[in-house]
Amino acid sequence: VEKCKEVLKIDPKHAEAHKVLGNALVKLDKKEEAIEVYRKYVEFGDEVREVFQTNIGGLLLLLGRTEEAIKEIEKAISMKPDYISAYKNLAAAYGQQGDLKKAISCFEKILVIDPGNKDAQEMINQIKRIPT
Repeated sequence: VEKCKEVLKIDPKHAEAHKVLGNALVKLDKKEEAIEVYRKYVEFGDEVREVFQTNIGGLLLLLGRTEEAIKEIEKAISMKPDYISAYKNLAAAYGQQGDLKKAISCFEKILVIDPGNKDAQEMINQIKRIPT
């Protein structure tokens, strides 16, 4: 953590240092700090920005900030419309809200991207078995 902070003092736009620092903060259960570091990574990062944008949403979801999480995950999808992990996180967010139709829609989008995705099909089947 300290080494990354030293690198960022020298080069505040060092994307890899933001990535490593954010991951370390998550492991230390410092989610709020990790969110801010991931935001910097998204700002300065490379072609995997959507991964860290999705991570921001996932951390917000863990913090119970579902509406914010949805907005952040939707940003990730706008960066890379075929990013399956973003749809999984978005489905989880909608599930937390109790919006099972939107959760199913996310899994259906995964099946459009990857028709053989057994996990997505199983989640659809599980959700449909939930009594309404």
